[in-house]
Amino acid sequence: MNKKIIFYSPLNAEVPAYKIGGAEAGCKRTLEILKKLGFQTEMISKPTGNNGIRGYLKETANSLKEIKKKLSVSDASLFYMVGFYEKNIFLEWCILFFVRKSKMKIIYEPKNGCMVTDYQKGNFIYRYFQRRVWKWADRIFCQGTKYVQFLKEILNIDGVYIPNFIMDRYLEKTVIRSFSGKTHLIFTGRISPEKNIDLIIRVSKRLFELGIDNDLTLIGAYKDSYKAELDQLLTDLEIKKESVYFLGQMPPDMLFEKLKEADFFIFPSTNRTEGHSNALTEAMAFGVIPIASTAGFNREIVGNDELIMDELKVECYAECIVNILKSGQIEELRQEMRQRVKQFYTESIVTKRIADALEELLTES
Repeated sequence: MNKKIIFYSPLNAEVPAYKIGGAEAGCKRTLEILKKLGFQTEMISKPTGNNGIRGYLKETANSLKEIKKKLSVSDASLFYMVGFYEKNIFLEWCILFFVRKSKMKIIYEPKNGCMVTDYQKGNFIYRYFQRRVWKWADRIFCQGTKYVQFLKEILNIDGVYIPNFIMDRYLEKTVIRSFSGKTHLIFTGRISPEKNIDLIIRVSKRLFELGIDNDLTLIGAYKDSYKAELDQLLTDLEIKKESVYFLGQMPPDMLFEKLKEADFFIFPSTNRTEGHSNALTEAMAFGVIPIASTAGFNREIVGNDELIMDELKVECYAECIVNILKSGQIEELRQEMRQRVKQFYTESIVTKRIADALEELLTES
């Protein structure tokens, strides 16, 4: 069995730290699984679009040249495309057009949460190219069950459910703690406007007003200009800066130590491309109770509608936290979140699905 893969993804591209998010983290974990399964990978980076239209077109031309060259010399059996469709759909179509002329099998993994809505809102040209990409793929790895259902309904394609996950080595670390009386709020991920960090700060303020002592930890990269806006908000709301901690980016081991200390993961994202949030899964794995928006696959991941906020309102998030504290359910919900991750979103579970899908694909005539 030829266990070589050409891996097309956003990895190895020059992307500012504040723009790096779950897609890159998910790709790195996929590569780690492929390596453990004995696969060798050859990397190709997708265009970033960080240098305007001209820069994107130049990167696109270079990608096509690199791929055509790679296809002519590589003996890989699989081409793994991490897809982002939208403005990338025509490039993805071109790439797979060339790949199909080789003997490689194609895996397509849509990596953000707006594949269905983009297709539904797109014109007939966009829909044509998107359908061709789906049909040319020998397997489609789907982060959410919604994608599996959609592909089955629209094109009778059987998608493979491959959610984001947490590595088993982190789940082995025991989390033992009890509620201390002070409520610890946390957010991890990109510190950016579409994640509504300002709302998280306002939730902290509202809890103070309701008599709930709390602190807030924000972990992730940010633009200095946005950080300045948030600092001004703290001043305007008269929140003591020593109760809000901006810790910047952290390596996983340090980040997970901070998660162990937290009670609630506030996640009011309205990012239209939100998919399966790695940050959300990680928080749940360490027993942090999520209070999340309806973005991406949040509702499916959390599995508890009481923790999903249908409205982007400070009062909704604050009230949910207050109700949990008053009900005495905090420890019960901690365990519920940890068990959900262990049941659905672990390295072992996803590794088996990937291994089965690849073995089936490589043994097809």
